[in-house]
Amino acid sequence: MAAGSVSLAEVQTSFQKFAVHGDTKATGKEMNGKNFAKICKDCHIIDGKNVTTTDVDIVFSKVKAKSARVITFEQFTQALTELAPKRFKGKSKEEALQQLYGLIVGKEPANAGVTKVAKAAAVDRLTDTTKYTGAHKERFDDSGKGKGKAGQISFYCEMRVIACTLFILGLLWDNGRAENTISSLRLAAVAWEGELPCRKWDCECAFKRQRGCCCAAPEIQEVEDQIFKRVMDLSKEVSQLSDSILEVIGRIRVAFTASMSRRTNCFGPFNWNSPIPYDVITLNHGNGYNPALGIFTAPSSGLYSFSFTVYSRLGKEGERMYYKVQLMNNGEVVASTWEDNREDSEDSSFQTVLLPLQQGDQVYVELMEGRHICGIAEGLNIFSGSLIYSTLE
Repeated sequence: MAAGSVSLAEVQTSFQKFAVHGDTKATGKEMNGKNFAKICKDCHIIDGKNVTTTDVDIVFSKVKAKSARVITFEQFTQALTELAPKRFKGKSKEEALQQLYGLIVGKEPANAGVTKVAKAAAVDRLTDTTKYTGAHKERFDDSGKGKGKAGQISFYCEMRVIACTLFILGLLWDNGRAENTISSLRLAAVAWEGELPCRKWDCECAFKRQRGCCCAAPEIQEVEDQIFKRVMDLSKEVSQLSDSILEVIGRIRVAFTASMSRRTNCFGPFNWNSPIPYDVITLNHGNGYNPALGIFTAPSSGLYSFSFTVYSRLGKEGERMYYKVQLMNNGEVVASTWEDNREDSEDSSFQTVLLPLQQGDQVYVELMEGRHICGIAEGLNIFSGSLIYSTLE
């Protein structure tokens, strides 16, 4: 390994830390789309200029397996190889990749900070545990630290015991036997040798130890476990939905624009209909357009918009303006434009159509046999298309 270069082992260490972020079941061997976007953001691979979140999403969709929602470390390095030349333009491929590795090595997932709330004098008085009395005071220890769930449970149980006691006292007070009756009830419960008829309530705790114990603790714990399990299930479902949406969005970015390069001679005439070679590419998202053949192949099913512009100029006055250009879909004519006169020295025309396509359908522009286009300047003869929305295949 050359001096100053970064080893893949160091990169893999950071990969594993980000791969398990936010997922307690993750092993660190695979990374989902959400964490891939996070490592690119936290390590400043995304700079908002050369590399954007859109670039990151497209590369993730490109390197992962077709039906997978995660990538391996090997696929992760392939993604970095795709992003490195974009992030560090002007560098060689190896230099750019090493600099990208340098951004990742030693990094860990960043957590958002917690906003601190300033305390006012009134809040201090309300939160000073040394001034609490009665049952509220029992919820905190001598240092002022809360006892947590145990303190809350104790408080609620004590309130329940107090309410029950007052109720019984109210019923028995008129007979003047309240004290003797309460004592008798307590002694009977303590002396009871069989199972107390309390269902889910912990009567053994309530009658024999009372203070600091909740008679419904098992039932409360069961409800808490159910709520926690449901929350975790919902979190997992939301994460899966997010990955599915990202996968769909990454797949439908399809658009292209191409034009004919400058020619000194005319294009045509030919003895057969000939596809026009729009060989100057300015946009090709989704890589659906093939400049070598001049043909667009639909990467996915959906409604597409296509347009083409035809420009022709004659060299001498009195020459014949004679062309017919047509838009083809799987060999069938969809739209066309033509000119046949000796009056104009130059002419241009334009067509736009909407086409529902299935995945694999081919669209191209062709010049009919025996016709020609002359005086071709770069940027005047244009073919473009884009996906408006996807449909089920």
